[in-house]
Amino acid sequence: MKMMTQNKIPPKNSKTLVIQPLQGIGDYMWFVRHLHAIAKSTPEKKVTLLTRPRSHAQLLAEADPSIEEVLWLDLKPGVHDGPLGVVRLAQMLRRYRFREAWILHSRSLRYPIACRLAGISTVYGPGMGLQKPFLSNPETFLSLEEQKQHPILRGTRVMERHHLSFLKEEAPLAVDPSFLKSVRQEFGKQKHPWMALCISSSEASKKWPIDSFIVLGEKIFQEKKGTLFILGGPAEAAEGMEIQAALQRQGVEAMFVTGDLRRTLQVLRLCDFVVGNDTGVTHAAPMVGTKGLVLLGQAQVPIHHYAPLEGLRASKTDQVVELPNNLEEITPDQVMAKLKSLSWV
Repeated sequence: MKMMTQNKIPPKNSKTLVIQPLQGIGDYMWFVRHLHAIAKSTPEKKVTLLTRPRSHAQLLAEADPSIEEVLWLDLKPGVHDGPLGVVRLAQMLRRYRFREAWILHSRSLRYPIACRLAGISTVYGPGMGLQKPFLSNPETFLSLEEQKQHPILRGTRVMERHHLSFLKEEAPLAVDPSFLKSVRQEFGKQKHPWMALCISSSEASKKWPIDSFIVLGEKIFQEKKGTLFILGGPAEAAEGMEIQAALQRQGVEAMFVTGDLRRTLQVLRLCDFVVGNDTGVTHAAPMVGTKGLVLLGQAQVPIHHYAPLEGLRASKTDQVVELPNNLEEITPDQVMAKLKSLSWV
């Protein structure tokens, strides 16, 4: 498993550090293509990733040949908070003797200062605010307008400033293939096509109602037959089983899938499409070669404008407003209309 331990000898291959401090699973998904593009530009064809534990990057990167190792950023609260935390972070990074570092999108001073204290000679980044004296290549810094963009776009702009482009990858996310084999064995007798509903979310306001998922599942099954997989984390076990039972009572082939994230992602890989909440597994869809439609309330960022996903918002505009999120205002009929307009059903 690609995970740093206190006693581990630093790797000899990767000399390039990439810093991505956003903490969700979806945040990792957004930047897989960036990691691959940067890795290809290095002599070693590998990078080391510094990120947050909630990203589950140690699982998601374990089968990725472009990612040598994952280092944990310990913040809020953690050992890397505050001025002393910057020193501790620098001490950790110094052990790895990195040649260069990429700060993809963050405006924080923590990372360029830590990199310089760690002796990293070349540090690329967006050049936002007080970062500039600590970064290399000032001619590549983002403009004021670009600095206001979504982190995905900022990361892409930083790459483009250094003449890097995304690789041609149909399914950039590499997941342990043993899970794909086991999924095929476990569900091999289920009727095709396979479709998915992703019900998980870390925030209650971002969860589409259970009853709406049930009605949508019935409508999709009427059009496509096949099998509906309900995808959720352990926290959604009760909801997932409720949706599965309700759909099965209506004669729908439905299976709730939870547990190991890698297993869930391999189920997703074999589905034609997924409709889901604004959460990591939904964001993973294009990274495993599956079409994805994300459901968004009026208080949520229109992420489908920045990531290769389709989106449906509760609001008629893309303006982000304060809570309530009003996600429940999206109806199953509206979702079906969107799916039909995309020719997915």
